[in-house]
Amino acid sequence: MPTIRALTFFIPVYDWFSNQFKKDVENFIFKSLELSDKLELFQWTTRFVLPPIPKNSQAKDCSKIVDSILSFNFKNNILLQAFPVTPDCKCIEDIVDILSLDDKIYSTILVSNEADIDGLVNKIYLRDVDPNIYTRISITYGNWVETAYFPSTANSRNKFGYSVALRYLDLMSRYLMGEKEPLVGFLKELKDKILNYEDYFYGVDYSLSPWMEESVGKLIEKRYNITLGGSGTYDAVYKLNKEIHNIVSMNIVSSTGFNEVMLPVGEDNLLKERVKDKTLKLGHLEGLSSVCVVGLDMVAIKKDEFIINGVLHDMFSIYKIKGKPIGLRIIPIEGDGINLKKFGYLPLIDF
Repeated sequence: MPTIRALTFFIPVYDWFSNQFKKDVENFIFKSLELSDKLELFQWTTRFVLPPIPKNSQAKDCSKIVDSILSFNFKNNILLQAFPVTPDCKCIEDIVDILSLDDKIYSTILVSNEADIDGLVNKIYLRDVDPNIYTRISITYGNWVETAYFPSTANSRNKFGYSVALRYLDLMSRYLMGEKEPLVGFLKELKDKILNYEDYFYGVDYSLSPWMEESVGKLIEKRYNITLGGSGTYDAVYKLNKEIHNIVSMNIVSSTGFNEVMLPVGEDNLLKERVKDKTLKLGHLEGLSSVCVVGLDMVAIKKDEFIINGVLHDMFSIYKIKGKPIGLRIIPIEGDGINLKKFGYLPLIDF
C-alpha cells in the first residue's frame, strides 16, 4: 500500500542566538503539529527542517540549539534536520559530536567548491565514534535542496511550509505495467487533502525510495531484466528516472526536491545482497549518481583516509558533470560489515 513516507515541516529561524529562539521555534513546531492533524495524511514519520546554521556558530551555540529543540520531548517518529552547515562554519568539527547527543538529529554539509572537501575526511569521517551516527549525516553537492528527504535538506528560504515524500513502490510497479490510474488517483486524493493548505505547501518529492523488502533494486532488475552492477544497469536506472520525471510533469501535485531514483544500500535488501555478493561495487554506485540523485547512499566503506578522500572528490566531479545537486551518505567502518540499529546488517562495499 502507498503511504506518506515523511511529512516534513520547514521551520524558519529569525535570530539563532537570542532568548527568543526557543519560543519562536516552539511556536512553529506547534503550528506544524496542528497542521499535521488537519491534513490527516497519517504519515510514517514527521520531520522538521531548520535553515542553514550561521557560519559564526560555535559548539556552545549548537549545543544550546539542541537543548532548546529537544526540550519539546518529541515522539519517536519525529526527526530533526537541525544542522545544515557549510564547511567554513566554526562548528563543523563539532557536528559529529552534536549528532551523538540524540538519534533524532540530522545534518548535511554543503559542498559547492572542490576546496570545500579539504579537511572534511579528518573532521568528519575518521572520528572514533559510533558508526550509526553516519546514517544521520550527508554531504550535499551543489546547492541547498528543500526536500522532505533526510539528511540532504535545508530550509534555504527560511519560511514556514511543508513538503511530502512518498513510499509508493507498489503504485510505481503498476504504473510501469501500464496501470496508471492507481497512482494518478492516489495523487489526486493527496491534492484534495492539501487543497486548503496550499499557501504553505512546498511540494512533493517524487523520488522513488526503498524500505528493506520494498526494494527499488528489485523493481529495476525485474522491470528491465538486468542484474544491478551488470551490463544495462545505468540504462535501467536512467529509464526509471525518466518515468519519475514523466509523473512530475503531470503536475497533479507540485514538486520540490530531487525527484529521482534513490538507491540507499542500507535501506534496500536487494542492494545489500548485491553488495554482499560483490556484484554491485563502489564504482558502480558512484557512477549511478550521474543518472539518479544518490547513487552512493547508506554505503559502508572502508575507514581509510585515501579511499574516502577519493570518493568525496569523485562525487564532486559527478556533480559538476551532472549539473544538479546530488547527495552522499557513507558509513566508514573497519571489518567486513556492520549491524546498524535501524537498518540491520550492512556489508562493506568492494571496489
